Amino acid sequence: MMFATRELRRSASAPWLLLIHGLQSNRELFHAAFSDSRLGRFSILAINLPGFGDTPAPERFDFDLDSQCDAVVEQLHQRGVREVHCVGHSLGGMIGTRLAERFPGLVRTLISLEGNLSLEDCGESKRVDALSWDDFCREYYPDLKRRLAATGTAGAKSRLNALEQISGRAFYETCRSIVRWSKAGQLKRAFETARCPRLLLIGEHGTYHSRPSGPALSIEAVLGAGHFMLHDAPEETWSRIISFLDREGCCAP
Repeated sequence: MMFATRELRRSASAPWLLLIHGLQSNRELFHAAFSDSRLGRFSILAINLPGFGDTPAPERFDFDLDSQCDAVVEQLHQRGVREVHCVGHSLGGMIGTRLAERFPGLVRTLISLEGNLSLEDCGESKRVDALSWDDFCREYYPDLKRRLAATGTAGAKSRLNALEQISGRAFYETCRSIVRWSKAGQLKRAFETARCPRLLLIGEHGTYHSRPSGPALSIEAVLGAGHFMLHDAPEETWSRIISFLDREGCCAP
C-alpha cells in the first residue's frame, strides 16, 4: 500500500516519533513538529491513513481499526523502524493504543490526544453510526461541511480542507469502526495495561468521558482547548507532549 507521508530523517540512531491524525484531519495536523527545535533529537514520520488526504485506500479496504494498524506497521517495516514514540489524535490515539497492545515492543511511549476509549467518548462517530449510507451521503456529510464553513475559525477551515480530501466511504466506515471498538471496551483495558508509559491529553472544554488508571499512566488537561486541541491551543498541547517525552528521557540529548 502506498502511503502519503511527511518524513524527517535525522541520524541513524535518532528515535522515531510517529504522528497519527484523527478522523477530521490528515498529516498536516502535525506540521509544527517538523520545525520545533525541542523535537530535534527525533526522526519524525507523519502519515495520511488509507482513504485520508492523498493516501488512496485499496478498493476492498474495510477501514477497521486493525486494518489501519496493519497499514501503519507496514510503513514502519518498510523503513526498518523497530520502535516509535507514538502521538495520536482521536482515531490516531485509538490506533496507537491498539499498536501498543498488539505490538508491545514497537511502542516505547504513547501519547493519546482524546483517543476514544469508550462509547461515551464518541461524538460525531455515534451520529454517523446511526445513519444509513444514503442518509449520510444526502444529509450528514454535506451538512458537516456547511457547518465548518460557516464557523470560519482557522481550526474549522483546516478540518474542512481535510474533509474535502476524505471520501464519504472512508469517513462513514471509519466512524462505524470507531463506534464498534469503543463500545467493546477493549481499548480502555489496553490503554490501562500497556507496558509503555502513557499520557492522555484531554481538552479542558471538551466532553471526553474516559479517565483510565494504571501504572505509568498520566492524564493532563490542555487549557483553553476542546477535542481539536492542536487547533485550539497548539502551543499548550505541544508543550505538554514535549514535557512528557522529556520526563521519560526521550528528548534529552
